[in-house]
Amino acid sequence: MKTDVILVDGERWRWFGHRGETAVVDPYPRLHRPARVLVNFSGAFTGVLRFEGKTQFARALIDREVRREGWVDGPNHIVIHHLSRARDGGQAFYTAVPLEAWQRLLQWIRGENDHCLVYPAGALLADVREGEGRILHLDRRLLVFARGRDDLSFEDVYSATGEAEDQQLAARTLGANIAAFAAQSGHAGPLRPEWLTALAAPDDELETSLIERVQDAAGVPVRRTRSQRFRDGDGEVLSALPRAVNRLGAAASSNPVREKTAWWSESMAPAVLTAVGALAVGLGAAGQYTHGLAAQERESARTLKAAVQDRSARIREADFPDRSGTVAELSAFVGRLDRGAPYTPVQVLASIREAAGPGLTVYRVRLESSPRDGYRLRVDGTAGNEDGGAIRRFLATLRRDGWHPVPLKPASDAPGSFSYRLAPGSQDT
Repeated sequence: MKTDVILVDGERWRWFGHRGETAVVDPYPRLHRPARVLVNFSGAFTGVLRFEGKTQFARALIDREVRREGWVDGPNHIVIHHLSRARDGGQAFYTAVPLEAWQRLLQWIRGENDHCLVYPAGALLADVREGEGRILHLDRRLLVFARGRDDLSFEDVYSATGEAEDQQLAARTLGANIAAFAAQSGHAGPLRPEWLTALAAPDDELETSLIERVQDAAGVPVRRTRSQRFRDGDGEVLSALPRAVNRLGAAASSNPVREKTAWWSESMAPAVLTAVGALAVGLGAAGQYTHGLAAQERESARTLKAAVQDRSARIREADFPDRSGTVAELSAFVGRLDRGAPYTPVQVLASIREAAGPGLTVYRVRLESSPRDGYRLRVDGTAGNEDGGAIRRFLATLRRDGWHPVPLKPASDAPGSFSYRLAPGSQDT
């Protein structure tokens, strides 16, 4: 379904109408029809993380990395655009969005009468296959995501000014980075980048020069997605975003499952009703001989229309359970942490690092499954004989942070070895 598209770049909002109009709009506008919203969040961080362990724990691992490096100020919401398995672990292309900005956007969407699909800019970049890349020219930024056989790559190159010379320098830098990734990506053939223009002047000279600089530095041709012409108050502008965003499926959006399903139901209903209506008209035109059959088909059309409307209403009201297997276990675990205590695995790791002072070494912190309460944290380490108070200080720090250490059989027979299971202080152990 071809819809309006809204580009959100920080605090700047631009609307692209499905009939070829465009305008700068105030943030969080009142919508008059369904729309797709492409968002480049202010203060967000987009990157690629290669990790060890199971891919179902990717979100928690990304959250830990983002917090440790301080890439996002305050609490965040993790959106994973692409997740693939790798040797002994996986790779994830993700965006960490400030939680306040994320919640405000969702609150606006849920307050609108028409459904909207939300796509962080990374979702548009990630819509490529192995051996392909996608470049997005957004104001003074050049963003690219590429997939090789063994690796993922994301680059975000920012031009110092809006002058053509500075932007061309940024384009050459981006091209050199693409060439370096292509050389070590393991893909058999050359990388095939695609260029998307967010907004350009009708003469298009700057855009053409930037593509040429990227091609020269990367050593591969760059295929440009055809831009559409849009009318605004000052004349015309070019953009490839509406066509590209409208090609994205609802599954690539960051909306909850119920909202995605409702969007799909609404988008399918017009096509179903049109097909049924055409069938009824055709049968009616067959004449008196088929009059009775046509009446039956028209009745079927009305019945099907009512069924579609009823299904759409039930979908909006339904509370869909999450039946995604192992992912559901992780979701339940995170839910228990949120409801049972103000602690996360990231915070307890920080407590462990603080508690492990001189004379004590923690060599393993492991999340173990438990048939009774889902998961528990196990800590293994050693304490030197020269400082008998190291373990006491270690346990006191954990208790202060709300965790109840339960002694276990040490994982090692070495002198001074210890093992503890950490349970929330409010949990019955």
